[in-house]
Amino acid sequence: MSRHIQAVFVLLFTFLCGMCIPAFADIFLSPTDGSVTASSVGIKPNGVDEVIFTTKTSLELTYKCASSSKITWESYTNGSDKAEVASAPSGTSLSVTATPSRGYVVTARDNSNNVVESKSLYIVQMADKMFRPISLDTALNDDHCAVAKLRAVYNNPELGYVTPAGVTNKIKRNFTIAYNTVEYSGTELRTIERVDTFETKAYGVGIDDTVNVVAPYLNTYFKLSGDLICDALSLTTPVSTPYEYESHVVTAKVAAKIIERDGLNEAQRSDSSATTGIGGSAPLQVSFTSNSNYPVAQFFQWIIIDNENKKDSSNVYHDRDLNYTFTRTGVYTVILKAEHNYDASTSSSCQYGCEPYVDSVLVTVSESMLEVPSAFSPNGDGVNDEFRVSFKSLSKFKCQVFNRWGTKVYEWSDPTTGWDGTVNGSKASVGPYYYIIEATGTDRNSDGSYKTYRRKGNINLFR
Repeated sequence: MSRHIQAVFVLLFTFLCGMCIPAFADIFLSPTDGSVTASSVGIKPNGVDEVIFTTKTSLELTYKCASSSKITWESYTNGSDKAEVASAPSGTSLSVTATPSRGYVVTARDNSNNVVESKSLYIVQMADKMFRPISLDTALNDDHCAVAKLRAVYNNPELGYVTPAGVTNKIKRNFTIAYNTVEYSGTELRTIERVDTFETKAYGVGIDDTVNVVAPYLNTYFKLSGDLICDALSLTTPVSTPYEYESHVVTAKVAAKIIERDGLNEAQRSDSSATTGIGGSAPLQVSFTSNSNYPVAQFFQWIIIDNENKKDSSNVYHDRDLNYTFTRTGVYTVILKAEHNYDASTSSSCQYGCEPYVDSVLVTVSESMLEVPSAFSPNGDGVNDEFRVSFKSLSKFKCQVFNRWGTKVYEWSDPTTGWDGTVNGSKASVGPYYYIIEATGTDRNSDGSYKTYRRKGNINLFR
């Protein structure tokens, strides 16, 4: 809220029998008074329309209305001692020089002296009621995995206001503790500042308060400031913990990315239809990223489980990030355990006993497939220029091409490549050629043997 206009009071009006009633009215402070209102710092006053906080010794208050009215200002200290300090028999504006630690009531009346609007406010002098942070330090804590326990010391003078009815209301003051932690944007981890607000424990000098905040995910300093009123008035200097807090809480979020091969004839190089993980053709190379809050997370354990053959699941790695190649068809669960510290002698987390953070992802390796075209046209138009098979999940491959006289003209063992229709650098003649293909899949038959392919046939070369 702008400090040029600190409070706004709006009145809808009607004209009744020739009465002059303000169409709207407001009370505002002088443009450079440097004060704030209760509503601007999130406080809802009870018994008055507004509370103003200031370090000035006097303020100019102005009441404005749209049409001419009789305006009266009164001041009070305890509610029963109201005294008129300014009045105007007719007008649309009236100012008064007000002093803090007093209440004020402004009243607008119509031509028949009927009250059509009355607004009240109280001015609090903050010079002798400032919240002052003294020190902030960590405290003994038996649950570092959930909270960080802090010891805050501060001065907290009692703060309140008096209503026109003579009721004294105390104002609850809130201070803040700010510190750094991390949060995820997708799988990307970023540092943010977290600000927690706490209600003051008591009134007086040297208040000793224990405060619990959510345990941060990184090593950080904590900063005590406030209260909200003094912060708004720029009256407090924050204090920080004397040393950096050591975090023990780990977080991670596994990201998996397939390292695709260049061969466009490999079907299902990656399976974008997978909803619970990733998948593709074997040998499937996958890059796994822990996205952890390293260096708080210091110990990593990747466990790769073959869901169909769990007895064979002995693949364990301890890298922060992992590149792994899946060579067999199946569904795999890749589990990451990330910990702050690890005691190899007991095979468990040590020091504070915080549980490791566990995340996982599913990887599906496709069943094998082999399809052979019947023709190709190596004419340089970029379409079907090579004799290539369509395949997925093959562990072995060999193709031989023979001319009509049985002479071998080409041979290759990488299924992602093919024959470009040349023989010893010269263009081969158009017509039929004979091929023999032998391949092995990464999946198994019912008897446990790997699936094999043997294809024979003609491939026609056109130009």
